Amino acid sequence: MNKSTFSVFLSIVFTIVFLASCSKDPASFDTKTKIRVVHASPNAPAVNLLLNGTNIASGVTFTGTTPYLTTEAGFNVLQVVPVDRNAQALSSLRSTLRDTLISSRDNYLFDFNYTVFAADTVANADSTRRITPIIVFDNLNLPSATALDTTALVRFFHLAPGAPNVTVARVGTDTLATQGLFVNRPFSRTIATSQQIYTSVRPGTYNLVVRQANTLTQVLNVGNVNFEAGKAYTIYARGFSGGQPLSHGVLVYDYKTD
Repeated sequence: MNKSTFSVFLSIVFTIVFLASCSKDPASFDTKTKIRVVHASPNAPAVNLLLNGTNIASGVTFTGTTPYLTTEAGFNVLQVVPVDRNAQALSSLRSTLRDTLISSRDNYLFDFNYTVFAADTVANADSTRRITPIIVFDNLNLPSATALDTTALVRFFHLAPGAPNVTVARVGTDTLATQGLFVNRPFSRTIATSQQIYTSVRPGTYNLVVRQANTLTQVLNVGNVNFEAGKAYTIYARGFSGGQPLSHGVLVYDYKTD
């Protein structure tokens, strides 16, 4: 390629890039992210939640869930503070480490929804007595617009420390120990991306139970859950073996209206 041809080529490339960049309204770029927090630590006290130093919820007890909060994408700092601690103590790093159950700085991508589970138990926390923030995506693998009226989505997280591996089974359908909607799930302080992805199901009412993995022994009766088209459901086991009774929570994300 001679010099003249190369100059023409660069000019064409620059023009294409310039036109492409100008074809989008800067206001159309969504720089926001949405975060909600679930208190899933069975022996942690009531807490106040702070995002980037601003209180977003007060007196949240075990099983409590906040609505989605819209904030700027990028690195955000979430702090979970027992209500009996003085919030003013957060002014120094040393007191923050001493007085918070969670203090985490994580990168949240724009145009995504996240759930942060404040999970595990204080007894299992590290030397600064923190519990574990488990961060998951809430809008992975959503169906196409044509499937909105015919598809419901569901996923399951095992967040009950000390409980054995479990299987979520459909009563009357999953009759064998190896069958289930979600099979042989262990308690984990991190949720693999593959488990954050939803499973598509036909809309309708499902009678669900949680069994000890690879057995027909029922450890939790979830009961009838109605999965509606156009909505995504997160079922999670909470509590822990030998302490707070094992129970479940259901979070709903309406992706048709988001």
